[in-house]
Amino acid sequence: LAAAGRFTVVSINARLTVAALDAIWGSTVEHRRRYGKEAISMTVTRPNVAVPDDAARAHVKTLNLRDDAAATSVVVLDGGGFWAAGLRGWLAGMSLVSPRASRAAATIKEGLEKLAHHLDADTGTAATLEPWIERFRSRHLDGQSVR
Repeated sequence: LAAAGRFTVVSINARLTVAALDAIWGSTVEHRRRYGKEAISMTVTRPNVAVPDDAARAHVKTLNLRDDAAATSVVVLDGGGFWAAGLRGWLAGMSLVSPRASRAAATIKEGLEKLAHHLDADTGTAATLEPWIERFRSRHLDGQSVR
């Protein structure tokens, strides 16, 4: 997890489980307390990470409905083929049942474009956030501990 003002980014390297979701949620308590629905969230995934199981998908729905969930979020699924299409489809379906469900993006740049009208001096611009997110993700994918 990394934060810039009310913007947070999380990098996912492995299949999401209920326990992993709870750990991520727990690590953002202070941020959610401070920014509430004004928080902006981006999740970046390792290409071809396993699709969340039924329990994890149901838990995501529950978390998205919480009062302290970020009202604006994007998940970057930058892999290709069936994997990315399947997850993007799942996210599109989520948006039908939850107005706060994450929107899907194919790249970090596209994700930031979808968030652009929410970014400001507190968060930084897409131009300043993109290299910061790329560095964060690179360190995380290399197994380094990042904050």
